[in-house]
Amino acid sequence: MEHCRSDEAHAAATQVLGSKPVQSDQGANISITPDQYLLHDYTPITPFCIGHASADGPLLQAVGRGKMELTTTSGLTLYTPMYYVPSCTGTLLSPDFMCLESEGRYRSFRIHGDVVTGHGTIDFCDDLRECHQIRLTRSNGLWYLANNLMVPQIT
Repeated sequence: MEHCRSDEAHAAATQVLGSKPVQSDQGANISITPDQYLLHDYTPITPFCIGHASADGPLLQAVGRGKMELTTTSGLTLYTPMYYVPSCTGTLLSPDFMCLESEGRYRSFRIHGDVVTGHGTIDFCDDLRECHQIRLTRSNGLWYLANNLMVPQIT
């Protein structure tokens, strides 16, 4: 599976979606979204339960899987696996899940957040310590990806 790319042909197959909030959730076990249109190479899966969003909330069920594309500060496109969960209320990126599912591409991540300015970064690093950085922004005590999302071109 390809995990990053920077070729120009890629731009023709995608479009930029700049305003969809994606929360960086270091406590999440997997990455999920209620928005199937964010996922490239989407595939329906045998549904499975991923738990509750809150103690008294309904069970959440993953019904598909694809890759969400993120743009780094250097312009590189990163692919992160993500489950489609129609009943969740927002898109969550688990840095841990991204590393574990990268087939060895990323072995670590590090997060820097400045609570005064509300700006930060998350870096995904490989064995050689080459890191790919994504900008974060803080809102209501939570950290969100500040980069544009690349969604499949609708034809």
